[in-house]
Amino acid sequence: MPRRFTIRTLLVVTFSVALFLALSFRRARMQMEGRKWVAAQRGHISFQYDMKRTTGCYEIPFVPDFLVDWFGVDMFNPVRGVCLDCETIDNFGSVCKLTRLESLGINIEMVDDIDFLPLKRMARLKEIHFTQWSGLTQEQYTELSQLLPDVQIYSETHSDE
Repeated sequence: MPRRFTIRTLLVVTFSVALFLALSFRRARMQMEGRKWVAAQRGHISFQYDMKRTTGCYEIPFVPDFLVDWFGVDMFNPVRGVCLDCETIDNFGSVCKLTRLESLGINIEMVDDIDFLPLKRMARLKEIHFTQWSGLTQEQYTELSQLLPDVQIYSETHSDE
């Protein structure tokens, strides 16, 4: 006689699948909002997987193209790098929606009293690169080095002394 599942087992399995999908959709929605903010700042984004030039589809392993078309690229392809290249930046709150961000490039002027604290929430951030046009002061560089000790900070105008 075949084994039958109880209602409790079906509820637990259904709840587990729904929770997994809800968390995945939430992460994808947050990444989409972060990408829109970066695009509004005239920034550049690099994904984990590149797009094929011939087909225009992303090279995401184990995911069929029709799923990427249905659910969007944010569901399966995390943003790994961002380069901000607008006129000025006054906060990093929206960048923190890119939870899997590893590299941040800042090629723009920052306001003097900018708050670097939101960057601390980015657990996967590995490096930040400031160009000479970022206007990073020595005090900001020191503050950022102390706030993010595990993040490699590159500055074209300052060195870690």
